[in-house]
Amino acid sequence: VIVIGGSVGVYFDRYGKLLAKEIEKYKIPLITLPDLRAAKQPEEAVIYGCYQLAKQTYDHASTDK
Repeated sequence: VIVIGGSVGVYFDRYGKLLAKEIEKYKIPLITLPDLRAAKQPEEAVIYGCYQLAKQTYDHASTDK
């Protein structure tokens, strides 16, 4: 599953089929394309993802000393 946030997630009902059609162009026999879904809170999804990435990247920095 690929969860879409941000403005595309907000308007996923408008862009979801178009996005799926574009991704379909890159399909190869060995790979099953994942489902596309809008985030439950698309306007907050991007900043929350940034927060999680920063936490994963830098949480260990304080314990590395």
